[in-house]
Amino acid sequence: MEPRPAPSPPGFDEPGSDESGSDGTAGAPTPPGGRFALASAAFFALASVAATWPLAARPGALFSSRQDAYLNLWNLDWVSRAVLGDAPLLRTDRLLHPVGLGLESQPLSLLQTVAAAPLTASAGPEVAFSVLAVLSFALAGWAACLWAARATGDGLAGLVAGAVFAFAPLHWVYLPQLNLAATGFVPLWFLAALALRRRTSPARGALAGVALALAGLSSWYYGLAVGLAAAGETVLRLARCPAPERRARLVAWTAHWVVAAALLAPLVGSLLPAFAGAPASWGTEREGLAPFVPDFRGTGVGVALPALVGWGALLLAAAGLVAPGVARATAPRGLRTGLGLVALVFGVLSFGSALELGGVRVPLPYAAVAELPVLRSARYPDRFFVVALLAVAGLAGLGAADLRRRLSGPAARIAGAALVLLPLAEAWPGMVRLEPSAPDLPFPAGAAAGAVLHVPTTLRNLDGEAMLYQTRHGRPIAGGYRTRGRDALEDERRADAAVGPAFLRRPPELGADWVAALRASGFAWVALQRRAWIEGAPGAPSAPSVVGPFALDGGRELLRRRLWPHYPLHDRLPESEAAWRPALEELLGPPRGSSDTYLLFEVPAR
Repeated sequence: MEPRPAPSPPGFDEPGSDESGSDGTAGAPTPPGGRFALASAAFFALASVAATWPLAARPGALFSSRQDAYLNLWNLDWVSRAVLGDAPLLRTDRLLHPVGLGLESQPLSLLQTVAAAPLTASAGPEVAFSVLAVLSFALAGWAACLWAARATGDGLAGLVAGAVFAFAPLHWVYLPQLNLAATGFVPLWFLAALALRRRTSPARGALAGVALALAGLSSWYYGLAVGLAAAGETVLRLARCPAPERRARLVAWTAHWVVAAALLAPLVGSLLPAFAGAPASWGTEREGLAPFVPDFRGTGVGVALPALVGWGALLLAAAGLVAPGVARATAPRGLRTGLGLVALVFGVLSFGSALELGGVRVPLPYAAVAELPVLRSARYPDRFFVVALLAVAGLAGLGAADLRRRLSGPAARIAGAALVLLPLAEAWPGMVRLEPSAPDLPFPAGAAAGAVLHVPTTLRNLDGEAMLYQTRHGRPIAGGYRTRGRDALEDERRADAAVGPAFLRRPPELGADWVAALRASGFAWVALQRRAWIEGAPGAPSAPSVVGPFALDGGRELLRRRLWPHYPLHDRLPESEAAWRPALEELLGPPRGSSDTYLLFEVPAR
């Protein structure tokens, strides 16, 4: 008996032949062609609009009040100004006035924000963010579909894999974060690497390098995850390469890394100073996923890991892992095992440095990975799970194709359609609820120029909302926040003579010296916040799911609290207004503008 070959990574044939079949013989499965690519693109575009409805009908509305969403709205606005105007991209004077803020470590998601700059400038960041959110589902589904269809030679496997990957509950959890919602660039690299595997050439290597750069430019975290997959694939391809092909493969993979490095060099060069010497992670950022997460990202909701993938998807993936039918008939040799290994490796990485099992703390490989020079910036390890999710999606596609093969005639077609729609059923209807966007601050007609001091300020929660207002009035604000080094930044700001009092719910003894400090720092306005624009709705009922498995593990409640959180600080705003208003009226006079959310006071010129 001949020795059994080692398993291949996900979606790739065995080395050395473009025509090797699943059993080593000639006749590899023919992947779906151009008509399938167009039809699947149309399907995922329509499915994304339906799953996120009514977002496409009301793109100017807000689909989340999470501070990450406010941050990304500000990022869209700032990048559009930098691209279409003369503002410096990585330095702003509109946040943390009068010091300003370096944006080297901000998740600017340059691929998305730069591409959306014309739309942002013409229609506003809310519209641009909504369009990008819908497109994130469409691209994720289509790219994963093309990769799985080409890897398996089965169109149904591709459609199911695309639906599982695009509409997984984890995608919805990260929807307010523009960089983490952009999962579609991950399967693009796997698709390009599959093409390189099947026909080695420098051009295909360069194309795969472009795909890796796109993942990094869309999300630093996904770039790291795909980079790890690419490194493993490079070593595997060169180590298992027959001698006559070694030179060609070395040239192709060199082209891959050179192109990726050239495209990412400006981004990496700007990030390195911000990350130099920084700890790998801190606080809750050390926490990864787990079989059960009792308080997922501070939401107060416990959720099982399978619910973040989708119970239907996991059942199909299990069928794809163990069912031999489609693997023998069509799939490349070792595909199922390779997918399982990738799901295992990146799933374990996403668990973080250790896993609690029955009260015993089990160390995991991420503890070592997090100490590597570049990977130490990965922060939340759960973001490696996107690669594991893609592998699970590929297995689910194999499982669906195998189940369909057991049927014939109309039953097979009906089963195939049902299997494609199953991942969408968990997420529809009612995942998205919308709120009108925040109005402008109540500036009076002919308002003087100058910066705005929001009271109170926290450098996190309420400042996220202040950043949304800032995109409207365009004036510098004392608030805003950066994603790293917040503790040192907050200490510095609390010591500032003009800004420091704004951190307190009750003002200290204020006098003419404080007004003089405001004037000297360029503040012309003080905005007293009366209530949060969107306060969250902890008691609102969750929308029902068509199928409901996700809801069984607190999934709907998790989504509601993740997208529309209720911050305890919001409850204290009436108390803050009652304390601050008399002091401001005594020092600055009556409000010059008023709304149900803000009172606006003008700092006198003298």
